[in-house]
Amino acid sequence: MRHYFLSIIIGLTASVSVTAAEWGNLTMRFVYDGAVPAAKPIEAAAVGCGKGPFVEERLLVDAKDKGVANVCVWLLRSEGDKPPPIHESYVKTAKDKVTMTNKNCRFEPRILVVRTTQTFVGANADATGHNMKADFFNPKNVGFNETIPAGGQMLPKIIANPESSGSKVECGIHRWMNGYLLVRDDPYAAVSDAHGKLTLANLPVGQWTFVVWHESGFITKARQGGKPQDWGRTGRVQIAIKPGDNDRGDFLLPPDEFP
Repeated sequence: MRHYFLSIIIGLTASVSVTAAEWGNLTMRFVYDGAVPAAKPIEAAAVGCGKGPFVEERLLVDAKDKGVANVCVWLLRSEGDKPPPIHESYVKTAKDKVTMTNKNCRFEPRILVVRTTQTFVGANADATGHNMKADFFNPKNVGFNETIPAGGQMLPKIIANPESSGSKVECGIHRWMNGYLLVRDDPYAAVSDAHGKLTLANLPVGQWTFVVWHESGFITKARQGGKPQDWGRTGRVQIAIKPGDNDRGDFLLPPDEFP
């Protein structure tokens, strides 16, 4: 009898371990559902910033495949929620330094995902001085406003509390320069590339709510397979993550999502 119960306990433990070890990858692509907008030129005297012309980068749409860059998707966490399981692949990057660079009078990357355990560094690759200024929604986070000389960097910073959306970064010297920090306390956040594609790797299996955001605001609606998608005013979409790859395909975003 003792061996019987011991076998049950071992079996249950093994079952829990297998369940906990189930992970899935979520892939999505965001496509502009309209004529590709022309890049708007910026009138700027950019001494030491490299070659122009300089254009507005708030909305970047690929001319061939209409992919929308810099759409952010992250796993929704409400205050007080239990943290999701974290895949072991993220452990090695938990304490990394992540850098946003002033380059050719623009921020590279324009949107940077920062975990609350990581160290943020603002750098300057231009031959002229820049300023980096950021304010946060979370009152527990301290904003910064620092000048960075050519070839220099600001003091490293820990942004210890998650933010509810992207926090704007500006250069007070070159007023057209804007970027965003997306501060999260888990690694499940990603930004779409130049073709509108992103992947959230190694998510725990289960039903989850994700937030879809662009610097124009939360993405509230989309279209897929001819069917409208309503994500509400805070851009929330529920997705079931299954083991392995979960490719949700293309989501077409109407122009009025980018006022």
